[in-house]
Amino acid sequence: MTIEPEKSSILFPSAIFGPKKEEDVSTQQTQSNVVATRVFDRVKGKKLEKNEISGLILSESKNDIKIARLALKKLIDADIPEDQKAILKEIDNEFVSIFTENISRTLEYISPKEISLREGELPSIPEKHREVISRYLKGEIDMHTAINKLELDRDSVKNILKSIKVMDLEIDRLPLEEKEALKHIRGTYELRTLCLQASEGTMNSYEAYTKSINPRFFENPFSSVAREYASHEYNYIPERVRDHIKVLHGYGIEMMALSRRLALPHRVFYCIGGNSGVGKTRCAKMDPEFSKGLLEGEMVGALSLDTLKGNLRKNIPKVTNQQIHTEGSVLAGKLASELENKALHSSVIIDERLGTIEGVKRLLTIAKSTDTAIRYKDIEGTLLVSCLRVLARDIKTEPCLSFAPIASGFKIIPEQRDKIIDICINDATIESYQLFVANEKGMQELAAEKKEGIFTIYNRDLYEKSMKPPTDEEIEKTKNLVISDAFISASKGFVGIDQAVLEKYKGLTIEEALERHSKELP
Repeated sequence: MTIEPEKSSILFPSAIFGPKKEEDVSTQQTQSNVVATRVFDRVKGKKLEKNEISGLILSESKNDIKIARLALKKLIDADIPEDQKAILKEIDNEFVSIFTENISRTLEYISPKEISLREGELPSIPEKHREVISRYLKGEIDMHTAINKLELDRDSVKNILKSIKVMDLEIDRLPLEEKEALKHIRGTYELRTLCLQASEGTMNSYEAYTKSINPRFFENPFSSVAREYASHEYNYIPERVRDHIKVLHGYGIEMMALSRRLALPHRVFYCIGGNSGVGKTRCAKMDPEFSKGLLEGEMVGALSLDTLKGNLRKNIPKVTNQQIHTEGSVLAGKLASELENKALHSSVIIDERLGTIEGVKRLLTIAKSTDTAIRYKDIEGTLLVSCLRVLARDIKTEPCLSFAPIASGFKIIPEQRDKIIDICINDATIESYQLFVANEKGMQELAAEKKEGIFTIYNRDLYEKSMKPPTDEEIEKTKNLVISDAFISASKGFVGIDQAVLEKYKGLTIEEALERHSKELP
């Protein structure tokens, strides 16, 4: 088969993904040509199912939907049997449906003018701020000049962001002709990003990219008021809405690719539950069923809040995981509706704590409504080993938590585990359940299992241990442990612990080390 490069192709609206650059189009054409040729060579003469072909295309295109769709078009235009062309067209329609589903999840609309008027009378801002920001928006000065003139630093960042927001709110109230008369060629997205970075971890991302200047939305990012405000796309500037669509779209494609790699005869939710740092990923990699879904050794496409936040942080250096938490959490809620999309996903890996009865029941409701089975791996570890593993996480790509949320998980999950196990034993929708419990060194052992409808306890001591949360005294003791030479030496026998990382925090307590680690800037 000879595949000719296309002269033009429009896959997605430029308003969302930005205008195409000639070099980008050329690279995409070259890459898609390679993908199409590889796929053609691997499927010719074979009778493959749609899911197998879809998974192959996504794998060869590294889950890049633009490359995948270009390759599909080349294959459809090639000299292949009509029945195979029909399958390829079905696959392309599935790819498009992911895109439109994710747009519909994000595009709630209230006019910018109405959002602005909700703020009431706008305050005055320093004339210097107004002049510099206006000149930047008109293209008269570059970003670095603007930042220098604004004297942006950690102390001034809140006031400068307020001025940026006020000017955006003022513009949103203007008639179209008056907006055009301003001759702005830029938006405030880059300035807001610099404010987020300059805050040195003290500002949340949703505060930087939303429109309101009302402090009640930002005082406590974990409050219901904050989450409600952050959950509505119309509260964000358009460029950040575009970021959300990109993240959801990319994640949707990765979830589809993962389900194709699993290639199961019926739909399954693979659930990996457990607290932070207990070794969920390590356990999954050792399981032959889970490992089929791995891509280059990683669970790419698993439904995970941590991964979603990492995708949201991409291309924003010097921003911590905690700064993205609220925005990522509300976006994850929108992504969770993917679980109900039977057309797109035959199976899904869910990498979350799943440590509450409510969480398990909610998942069961979705599973029952979509004729989906559940296979559940429940991982229990030790507080100390989990803390040390979190300390070893890469601040650029992984969630780096402080001590309190890690400890709270070790309280909540064991307290509810017995009731969760009862649900798993008695509900046929849960095909299998495995409880892995780690010893003091972090080595996991299968303590109990539901298999083919029969529940078996293999290690009574570990089984009972998994239901006993640490006492307040034990938590205090762990929190106040000092990372000394003797401690580092003793940790050599622990599973998944990096002694070189511990050297970095020598002299600090576990709590102090985690606090510092959680606030380090990438």
